Amino acid sequence: MNKYLLIGKRIATLLVLLVTATALNAQRTASVSGNWNSTTTWGGSSVPTASDAVTINNGVTVTINTTASCASIAINGGNTANGITFSGTNSLTVSGAITISSGTGANDHRIIAVGAGSLSCASITMNSTGNDDRYNRLSVSTGTVTVSGNITMNDGDVDRNNVVFTGSGTLNVGGSFTGGGVTVSTSKIVYNGSGNQTVRNLSYNNLEVTTSGVKTLAGSVSGTFTIGGTATVGGSLSYGTNGILKYNGTEAQTTTNVEFPSSMSGDVVIDNAAGVTLNGTKTLSGSLTLTNGVLTTSSANELRFPNNFTTVNGGSASSYVSGPVRKTGNDAFTFPVGKDGVYAQVTITAPDNTSDAFTVEYFRASSSMGGIDAAIAANVARASSCEYWDIEETNDAGFANSISVTVTWSAGSGCGTSPYITDVTKLTLLHFNTTTNKWDSYGGTASGTANNGTILRTGVSTFSPFTLGSLSVSANPLPVSFVNEKAFEKGSGVQIEWTNATESDMSAYVIERSADGISFTTIGQTTPRSNQFDKVSYSYVDAAPLAGTNFYRVKAVELTGKNVYSRALRVDIGRSPKGISLYPNPVRGSVINIGFSALKGQYNLNVLNTAGQVVYRQSINHAGGNMSQSVSLPASLKAGVYNVLISGDNYKETKMFIIQ
Repeated sequence: MNKYLLIGKRIATLLVLLVTATALNAQRTASVSGNWNSTTTWGGSSVPTASDAVTINNGVTVTINTTASCASIAINGGNTANGITFSGTNSLTVSGAITISSGTGANDHRIIAVGAGSLSCASITMNSTGNDDRYNRLSVSTGTVTVSGNITMNDGDVDRNNVVFTGSGTLNVGGSFTGGGVTVSTSKIVYNGSGNQTVRNLSYNNLEVTTSGVKTLAGSVSGTFTIGGTATVGGSLSYGTNGILKYNGTEAQTTTNVEFPSSMSGDVVIDNAAGVTLNGTKTLSGSLTLTNGVLTTSSANELRFPNNFTTVNGGSASSYVSGPVRKTGNDAFTFPVGKDGVYAQVTITAPDNTSDAFTVEYFRASSSMGGIDAAIAANVARASSCEYWDIEETNDAGFANSISVTVTWSAGSGCGTSPYITDVTKLTLLHFNTTTNKWDSYGGTASGTANNGTILRTGVSTFSPFTLGSLSVSANPLPVSFVNEKAFEKGSGVQIEWTNATESDMSAYVIERSADGISFTTIGQTTPRSNQFDKVSYSYVDAAPLAGTNFYRVKAVELTGKNVYSRALRVDIGRSPKGISLYPNPVRGSVINIGFSALKGQYNLNVLNTAGQVVYRQSINHAGGNMSQSVSLPASLKAGVYNVLISGDNYKETKMFIIQ
C-alpha cells in the first residue's frame, strides 16, 4: 500500500510541475480581433507575457495598444486576412521568431503594420505562395523595426512577400535580408550585425552599415550612406544626384574606392572623433562638412576641389584637414587646414583662370628654414617657431596671378599652453624666399586678439611657405623651438644632442642632469653660435655620468632672462636593459620618451594600434649603446593601447604603452 501511495505522490508532483511549466511558458492564441492587453482577444486567457508563444488565427487582427512582449509569434494561414496593427508609438518586443504563413484565398493578406510604432524580434519569415492577389507584408511608416537575425521572404515574387516603407522609418537588420520585394520610400535601412554582412542590392534612400565586420555593398543611395562603428566595406556602391557619404565610426577610419571614388560628385561628412584618413587622391565636387574629427591627407593621398567648388561647412579645432588641400578654379576659397588640434584656415581671393590651382598645408613646426633677410626685412625681430603655412601655386594657366591671402591664428597657435601673440599691431606676414633661402617681410594687415585673429596680405604673386613675424623684440615672443633631442651612451660618457630650430636672442644653453628626473643640477654650458633665426644643432658630452639612471635636459636662456627647457631624456648606465623602455607610461599628453639599447646604426620606429595599423613612423640614427629619444605622437591618437616597434639589422623589439 505504501508503495502505491508513493507512486501516486510522484505522479501528482509531476502533474503539478507540468501545470506550472505550462503556466510559465504558455501558448496564447488570438481567436478574435482586439487589443493586445484585452483578455477577450485571447479567448478569456491572460494577456501574453514575455515567455509566451503567440498564435494569431485566421481572420484575426491584434492591435498593439500598449508596451507588449512575447517569446514568438505565428500568424496562421487561411482564407481570411489577419495580422498585427500598431496603435500610435506603442512597442512590441519578440525575443524569438515571427513566422507568417501563406493565405489561401483572394485578397487574403497577412500584414504587420508597424506604422509609427516599434517592433523588435529575432527573425522574420514570410511564406506567401500562390496567387499574386494575396501577400504577406511588413509595413512601416515612421516607426522602427529591429531584427537581430534574418529577414527571409521565401517566395521571390515581390507581389507576395514584401517590406514596404511609406515614410521615414528605420529597419535594423542583424543578419541576412533575402527574397520578396522592398519599397524604401524615405526610410533608412541599417545593417548592424556583429560580423560580415551582405547588403541587399536595392535603390536605398538612406543606408547605414555599423557595429563590426565587413559589409559587402550593392545598389545605390539617393540619400545618406553612413559607415559607423568599426565596420568596413567591400563590393560596390553608387550615389544619386543628392547622395551623401558620412563617416561616423567609433575608431579611426580609412577611405576606400568602394564608398569614396576618386571623383565624388556627392557630399562628404566627417563625423568621427577618432579621425578619417584619405586613401588615394580624391576630387570632391559636392560639399565637405567637418562636424567632428580630423581628415588626414598626404601628398600621395590629396583632397582636391574642382572649379566652382565653394562649400566647406563647419571646421574647428576638433575638425579640419590635416595635410595638403588643392583647389582648382577661379573661385575665392577658404582652405580648412589645421594640425595637432589647431585650426588655421587660409583664405584666397579668386585667381585669374579656371585652370589655376593652389595647394595649401598647415604645419605645427618651426618655420625658420633660414634666417631673416636683413636687407629686405631689417624691421623684423622674430619669426614664429611654432607654425607655418605652405601655400603653393600648383598650376598657373598663363596669367599673372595676383591674389589676396589671409592666414588665421588661434588660441592653440602657441608653442606652449598659451598663444605667443601679445601685440597684434606688431605682427607681420613673412614669406620664404627660395632664392635667398631667407624670410622676407610681406607686411599685411593684422586684426583680432591674441586668441583669434588674421593677417591679410593683398597683391600676392609669389608663393611658398608663409609664417608670422614680429616687428618687436619685446612683443610676440615666438618662443624657442627644441627639436631632435637625444641622449645616449658614448664610450664611458653620455652625449646629449639638441637643435634650436629658431635660434635668436639667446644668451646660453645650460645642460642639466638629475638622478630622479625631478631635481636637476647644472653640469655644463655652451654659447649660441648664430642668433640669426637659423636652425642650429649642438652636442655636449657628460664625461662622468652617474652610475645607474641619468636624466638630462637643456635650458635655453634668452637675453631677456626667460628660460625655456627641453624635454627630459633618460639614459641608464651599466644596466644594458633588454628591449625597449617607455616613459611616462601611461602617456598623458602627446609626448613619450623611448629608450632602447642596440648597436650603432639606422632603425625604424613604428607606433601601431591594436589592429596592427601604423599610426606614426620615423627613422632613428642610433649612435650605439643606451639611447633615449623624445617622440611627439599625433594629437589625433585617442586614448587606448598601442605598441612601439623598433626594427633594424638583426634587431626587432616591441613594447606596449597606454595613452590616457
